[in-house]
Amino acid sequence: MESNKSSKVTILLATFNRAHLILETLESIKNQTYRNFECLITDDNSIDDTELVVNQFIKTDSRFLYFEKPSTYIKGLSATRNYGLDLAKDLKSKFILFVDDDDILHPQNLEICTKAFDSNNLDFIHYKIKPFNNYIKRFSDIREFKRIDDVSDKRLIDVLDNIIPLASCSVMWRKTALQGERFKEGLYYAEELEFYSRLLIKERKGGRINVELYYNRKHEHSNTAAFFNGNLKYTESLIRAYQICIDNLIESNKMNYTSAKFFVWKAVVKKEKSLYQAIMRKSALNAVNTIRLWFLYNFSGVVGFFLKMKKGWRTKF
Repeated sequence: MESNKSSKVTILLATFNRAHLILETLESIKNQTYRNFECLITDDNSIDDTELVVNQFIKTDSRFLYFEKPSTYIKGLSATRNYGLDLAKDLKSKFILFVDDDDILHPQNLEICTKAFDSNNLDFIHYKIKPFNNYIKRFSDIREFKRIDDVSDKRLIDVLDNIIPLASCSVMWRKTALQGERFKEGLYYAEELEFYSRLLIKERKGGRINVELYYNRKHEHSNTAAFFNGNLKYTESLIRAYQICIDNLIESNKMNYTSAKFFVWKAVVKKEKSLYQAIMRKSALNAVNTIRLWFLYNFSGVVGFFLKMKKGWRTKF
């Protein structure tokens, strides 16, 4: 599907104890219509048969390489992805794609993303993802696609609020845009939220396209499932990610009232006073906006009531 001069994509596949699922993921990578890629599989020292399954698979395709994460990296997904980024640093690829070890790529993922980069001065391409449970019936043949809009620091709140659902596996990156950037290894959940918001704050710019190119598996052993089941380790990690985002905005002199209001409202919703305190203590907002935020936090019940009323009026009239 591409010429010999096409740009290479480095796929970073972090894994841990996925012997029963990773083969499907590897097959979906192998079946890409765009052939110029390498896949670095970084294993967080699995204790099941992941290494055996992967090594058996890669015997048939030299583009796949297996690495066991050394003890110099801490345990966890963020450190395993960082190990992959460190391995990829000196490779001669042009693009980076993160893939999870229980998911499936559309066969045209690499083909469409690399085309979307053509003649566009973008740092990343963001595409749609679709959840699935056990299997995917068929893949659509994508004949055309279009760029919906751009994603930049002007859309930061939409990213933080998941209106624009940036996730590691919904983005292909231009490799130079990730130079020197790594995931926060102390975060066990929402590490992507912190990572991508940080890059937007640093003025990385991407484009959204209107096609589904990735399928994320839903099951009870995923990090997302653990978060929504109320696992304290993951809920605390989300709060920590928000706190780091606040610091990133303040350090870059980009904390404005709209951003501050978002985090204050999260402090209300999550019942996490530390977020409110961080905004009030660290941000350099003027007196009027500081009072508005104080009112929002301390009279959140009244604010919530009027927001519901306002929504009802809009529906009625």
